[in-house]
Amino acid sequence: MLARRVVVARGVLELPVRFMSTALIHHPTPPHPNSNQASQASPHPHQRALSTLGGSSHAWVPRCYSRWGVQRPPCPTAIQILGCSTPHRRCLSTAHIDARTTTEHIAAARGRARVLLASVSRFDVADALRVSNAVTGWATANATVPLAVEDSASHEEYPDPLTLGLSPDELYELAIALLGSPSFGIDVKLSPEGTTAAALVFPLLKRIAEVSENAKYSMATLLALGHGCEIDAAGAADTFKELARQGYRQAAYNLARLYADGNGVSQSTARAIGLYAHCGNHGLPLGLTAIGNIHKEGQLVSQDYDEAVWWFNIAADLGCVQAHVALGHMYSHGYGVELDHKTALRHLMIAADSGVAIAQHTVATHYQSGKGVEVDLGKAMHYYELAARQGLVFSLVNLGNMYNTGYGVDVNYEKAKELYEIAAPHSEDARGLLDGVLEKIAKDQDNDANHTK
Repeated sequence: MLARRVVVARGVLELPVRFMSTALIHHPTPPHPNSNQASQASPHPHQRALSTLGGSSHAWVPRCYSRWGVQRPPCPTAIQILGCSTPHRRCLSTAHIDARTTTEHIAAARGRARVLLASVSRFDVADALRVSNAVTGWATANATVPLAVEDSASHEEYPDPLTLGLSPDELYELAIALLGSPSFGIDVKLSPEGTTAAALVFPLLKRIAEVSENAKYSMATLLALGHGCEIDAAGAADTFKELARQGYRQAAYNLARLYADGNGVSQSTARAIGLYAHCGNHGLPLGLTAIGNIHKEGQLVSQDYDEAVWWFNIAADLGCVQAHVALGHMYSHGYGVELDHKTALRHLMIAADSGVAIAQHTVATHYQSGKGVEVDLGKAMHYYELAARQGLVFSLVNLGNMYNTGYGVDVNYEKAKELYEIAAPHSEDARGLLDGVLEKIAKDQDNDANHTK
C-alpha cells in the first residue's frame, strides 16, 4: 500500500492511497449511436473489461448509461447471483472492554435513547426515561457478547421491546441512537465505544428484524463485521440476498463487497461487479464507484486507470460524492488522466462541501502546500478543523503540527497537545509528536519557574 508518514513541523500528511477512493469532471458526450463515428468506434473500455471477466456486457450495463448509446434492460445477472447458495464460515471476533468503560458507554447510549424518545410527542420526560431504561436494560441482559457491567447485582426483568408501544421505524431509530452511528455499513470500522454499543444493539436489532427491513439489514451488517456478535459472513450474505431480492439497494452493495472479498461466499469478481452495476442501475451510484476502485487497485482485475476514471465519471455524474474524491485523487497523481491539481481541487471541493472528511483533509493539504491554488493557511486550517471535528486522525495531526510549529497560527503547545491526545490512540506518529510537545511544555514551565525566582 502506498503511504507516507507524518512530516513533522511544516510537512503535510498525505492520505494513504487506499483511503483516497473517489471525484467529477465533465465527461465528453459520446457520438450518437446512429452516427458514422459511433459505428466505426471500438468497443468502450467497460465492455472490454466485462468480456475479460467472462460475462456479457448486455447483462451488466445499467440503464443510466443510455446517453452513451448503450440501452440495456436491468441487470439479470444480479437476479441470478441473488439466488445462488453460499458456503458457511464462522469465527469469533470480539474485543474485551473493562466493566467501568462498558458501564459508561451504556449510560451514554441510554442518554441518546432518552433524547430521541423525548422528541416523540406522545412521550413525556418520565415515559422517555422509562422506555430508554427498559430498552437498554433488555439489550444488556440479552447481549450476544457478554457485557461486564459495574453494579450488575440488579436482575430486574425488562419487557420485550416489541411490547413498548413503539412502531417498527421508531424501534429502529432507537437502536441506531443506542449505536451512536447514524451511518454505518460494511466499510465502517467501529471504535471501542462503538463495539460496546454494537454488542448492546445487536440483540435489539435481531428482535425487531421480523418487523423492520432496516433492522434486518443493520443486523446483517454487524454479523458480517463481527461487531457485537460472532462473525457470520455467510449468514449475513444470506440476509443481504433476501433483502436485495426485495429491492434493498444497500444490501446488494454489501453483498457485492462480500463477493469481492470472498467473505462468507465464494470469491467472484464477476458477481461483485454485476451487483455493483445493479446498484448503479437502481439509484445507488456508489456501486459504480466501487467498480472504478476495482480497476484502479488492480487486485481483482488487471489494473486499468482509464477504465477506473470512466466509471468514476459516471458515478460522479450521478451525484456520488465518493466518486468526486476518487477523481480528485486520480487528477492529483495523473492516474489515467493528465496531472491537473486545479481540476483535482475542484472535484475535491465538491465532496468537501458535502461533508466528506477525507475530502476536507485533502483540500486542506492543497491550500497548505499550494497545489492547484495559492497557499492559504487560513483556509487550510479551516478544512483541517472541519475534518478533525469528524475525528479524522490525519487532520488532527496536521492541525496539531500547525499549532506546534506556529505555521499559519500563533504557537500554542497546549492546543497541539489536545489534538495529539485525541489522535494518539489511533496513530503511532501522533504519540511521538505528543511526547515531543509535552517536553516543550515542561521546558516552558521550568523556564517560567526560573524567571519567577
